[in-house]
Amino acid sequence: MLEYPQARRRPQRNLTNTFETKGNVSTDPAFHRSAYRQSDMNKARILVVDDEPNLSDLVRMFLEKTKRYEVRTENRSSQALDAVREFRPDMVLLDVDMPGQDGGEVARQIEADPVLRGTPILFFTSLVSAKEAGEQVSMRGGMRFLAKPLNPKTLVDTVDRILAERANAT
Repeated sequence: MLEYPQARRRPQRNLTNTFETKGNVSTDPAFHRSAYRQSDMNKARILVVDDEPNLSDLVRMFLEKTKRYEVRTENRSSQALDAVREFRPDMVLLDVDMPGQDGGEVARQIEADPVLRGTPILFFTSLVSAKEAGEQVSMRGGMRFLAKPLNPKTLVDTVDRILAERANAT
């Protein structure tokens, strides 16, 4: 059984440094050759769940800028499961540390739902620094994590890779 992360509470952060703005949001050229590539009429659906509206809006902007994703945001963890059920995303980007239900509890609820089970989840957290985790996605207990501050290119490349893996597995 997978153990989902429990959030440790930290003080609120200044959002002006939430994203690194070095480089551009272009993705790895190998992605464009992959079988996963979505047509304009069939964009991959991404749900971003984070209690910080500024952060979720930035994530949405970075992903939508690629023109490959339809992105929705939810800023209340108590509404996250309903948003997943209604939107039926191809992937959920989920903050670990949120008031009310933490990201681990939301992930457990998604996995407990027979219709939603298997939806890829990428956690992002400020509980581990980018320096500690490195620039790439980190695996802990079978879960994927990206450290905040998020690098836009790393975010897009990671989403591309996870969705391509899922498409190749089916």
